[in-house]
Amino acid sequence: MFKRNNRVFDFVCLIYDIVLIIGAFVLSYILRVHHDPRPLLETVYARDFLISTLTIVPFWIMIFWVIGLYSPKTSRKPFRLIWRIILGCLIGMMALVSIAYMFELTIFPARWAIIYALGIAILVLIFARLLLLSVFKIISRRNPARIILIGNSEIAHDIAKQVLTSSDNKLIATLGIKVDDVAEYPDTDSLLDKLKKLKPDAIIQTDGDDNTTVLASAQKHFIAYNFIAADPELYAGNNITAVSWGYPIITVAPTPLVGWNVIIG
Repeated sequence: MFKRNNRVFDFVCLIYDIVLIIGAFVLSYILRVHHDPRPLLETVYARDFLISTLTIVPFWIMIFWVIGLYSPKTSRKPFRLIWRIILGCLIGMMALVSIAYMFELTIFPARWAIIYALGIAILVLIFARLLLLSVFKIISRRNPARIILIGNSEIAHDIAKQVLTSSDNKLIATLGIKVDDVAEYPDTDSLLDKLKKLKPDAIIQTDGDDNTTVLASAQKHFIAYNFIAADPELYAGNNITAVSWGYPIITVAPTPLVGWNVIIG
């Protein structure tokens, strides 16, 4: 969750998608034009088809981004990943065929080339993404995210337990809470002085009056900073997080009936 290489993983997925989409379209052209004996509906030269493919790829990538294929909530979960790849390819191909029909463009030499391109794209994208995800999980387990936990609230204790049982995260230091086999620092200054040596990936703070100081130090060392409100009531199901006047604000609803439920209720 907190590793700096998460963005690297998403970038690698993006590059793989671009290469594989181009490869799927080129392979579909080769299969239909050179290995299918049936006559072609239109004559589309390889150079023209490649230019059309390079024009199509950014459009498909935009669709993938809109449906969340580059979001950690999707790219890290195999089942979500598979059906969204299928959905993205279907939307991309249907949009492409519709645009070609409306503007009377000749992109594919035959209808079967569309089927080939769609099927190959779905298969290679799913296989490549699952392979990348497996490699990423292995790397993450061998190199877990290094976490510093600040706070002495009930939430801090709960987070400490969860981090200790997680294979993707490693608790390396605490302030305000005692955890076995984990370095504990007595005050904020002593902890922040050791940031360069500790090399954390993220700092999680649940309480304390020095959050501004901790945040500034985290930004200085390019460390992810996460502040969690220590009041459990703020985690009620009926709340909205938004930015107002330039500040993040949690609005806790005064009634369970919020949004359209107010009208329905």
